[in-house]
Amino acid sequence: HDTFQYLAKHHYISDTHFLMALGDYFEPKAKAPVPVWVFAKDLAHPFEREMILIPDWMNLGEAAALRPMMRKASKKFPWTAKKSILFWRGGKTGHENAGRTALVASSYKEPTHIDACFTDNKASKDCSFVSPANHLQYKYLVSMDGARATWTRLVWHLHANSLTFKYDSKHFQWFYKGIEPHLHYMPAHNKKTLLEGMDWAEKNPEAAQAIAQRASAFVENHLSVEDMYHYIIVLCQEYTKIFEN
Repeated sequence: HDTFQYLAKHHYISDTHFLMALGDYFEPKAKAPVPVWVFAKDLAHPFEREMILIPDWMNLGEAAALRPMMRKASKKFPWTAKKSILFWRGGKTGHENAGRTALVASSYKEPTHIDACFTDNKASKDCSFVSPANHLQYKYLVSMDGARATWTRLVWHLHANSLTFKYDSKHFQWFYKGIEPHLHYMPAHNKKTLLEGMDWAEKNPEAAQAIAQRASAFVENHLSVEDMYHYIIVLCQEYTKIFEN
């Protein structure tokens, strides 16, 4: 809301009409008369495929603070000083916890390779909140959906100069078409693929670091607040052309 007000006030966008879903989920019972603007969509859902992706309010609100924080942490934790372990912290969120639960269980079976736990489970091992900046002390970061997409997490994971292991997902955010497996991140979908990917990275440190560097460069070059504003401006301009016709 603030973003559109700012862009309209400074005449970057003109008046137009559109439908926007403001929550994590928008599950229509039938096809909408016009494309709905959403923060994430499920490509497996027939009515969501035609929805229009826009930058979510969390990334718009936090990018300005996260970027300098991650740059500073990258200097504090260079690649050669990072701990060689697969690291994840998060909560039990939404209805898609199977993957997260399996990951946490794997950390008990493979403690020398995987460190994962729920920060909202006080009965578990040391699972206090870990800030984004302190994630950078680990060489391998695991990104996995919660109730919907990863929101800011994948962005700062990619910016961490650590190798991101992104779990397969049917949920898409606006920038996903710009990132590719093995180029910006390592794909994963279970413990086996995580450990195989980590083993490859340990045997090929220069190639693994190159993936991390490309990911960080992608965020620097394409996911700033200004980039997100530009995305919205172009979207509004193109959408208005179609709407007025």
